[in-house]
Amino acid sequence: MKKVIIILAAIITITFAVKSVQAEMGWYEATINYAGTNSNVPDRVYINATSTNNSWPGAYWFVTDGEAANSALAIALTAWSIGGPVMIILDDTKLNNYAEFYGIFAAPMQ
Repeated sequence: MKKVIIILAAIITITFAVKSVQAEMGWYEATINYAGTNSNVPDRVYINATSTNNSWPGAYWFVTDGEAANSALAIALTAWSIGGPVMIILDDTKLNNYAEFYGIFAAPMQ
């Protein structure tokens, strides 16, 4: 019985710990100022973006890496070259300079 209680307590603790670290994602409209890579770190993409609705002050750098980094770079460079807005998926709880971004979508010009 004591083992069952310890196991249940461990499961509950792990469940609450996992729920507390889940990110709150948000969509942010922005314009791209710069986009590129760092040759020292493979598959890492940096973008510099300015919020179009003042979600963050001035221009912030955002970073992503992994399998989707190349497509994120392509989308950012395309939006930058045509001067169109993008939608960036960010963690609401970590909206700061050099925050990780989880997706980028080209938005139609309005």
